Amino acid sequence: MPIVAEAESVWAPDTFWNFVNDIGSYQKKAVITLLENRGMVRAADLAKGIGIGEGALGGVLSGLSKQLKQLELKPYDLYWVHTDWTNGERKRTFFLQRAFRLAAEEAGWPRKGKTTMPVVAESGTVKRLAKSSDWRRF
Repeated sequence: MPIVAEAESVWAPDTFWNFVNDIGSYQKKAVITLLENRGMVRAADLAKGIGIGEGALGGVLSGLSKQLKQLELKPYDLYWVHTDWTNGERKRTFFLQRAFRLAAEEAGWPRKGKTTMPVVAESGTVKRLAKSSDWRRF
């Protein structure tokens, strides 16, 4: 049986941490909800996990798209959506990309109570980042 190599992930550790440190609280809740539901969740349940109405989900997804674009990534690099129309009603299911799930697992993210990466300054003190771009200052 031939060995099939997986393509290199777009979620290198620095890209992963830049993303999770820069996204807003609703976007972070969306990603965590996807992770906690084995990478698959219906739109209504995703909205519930974030703590918003389903009608506001588009704004959260737009925010994720903007953060991904800053990293030269596309929404598909994070998740994909299956849309089913039954009796004229739209039902969407969101799937987290396997590469992101693996990156999160490897990084141990999210840790209970800790959703940003700590940084050690040259002085040896640990500082929590407000934005991941701040790490470049050390």
